[in-house]
Amino acid sequence: QVPRGCGAHRASSPDESRSENYMEERTLQALIQASHFPLSIVLVGVGDGPWDDDQMRFHDGRRRFDNFQFVDFTKIMSAEMSRAEKGERFALEALEKIPSQYAAIISQRISDLAARAPARTPLPPPS
Repeated sequence: QVPRGCGAHRASSPDESRSENYMEERTLQALIQASHFPLSIVLVGVGDGPWDDDQMRFHDGRRRFDNFQFVDFTKIMSAEMSRAEKGERFALEALEKIPSQYAAIISQRISDLAARAPARTPLPPPS
């Protein structure tokens, strides 16, 4: 399932809805492509979202492994706990999938696959 409502507002017209669906599909395609490389993707939601936890999960059998983690920074920072506890909670949520992602990368030999990928020349940084 592809998350809906990842933008700052809900679609108010059919054209806007098609545009959101297109962007959601492009995002999913990018996650699928990234799952062929030893990458872990952490998306940090900052601000009022909307960030629906159920919608920010990308469940798709086309990815080689679960390479995506969403963390709602604003929700954590607005919780009733000490500043230190907030920092610990954020770090825990941001990094909680790394061990299972690492295990998947090793067991599926994704690093070997990535090494055989065509070489690409990185773009220079913007001036």
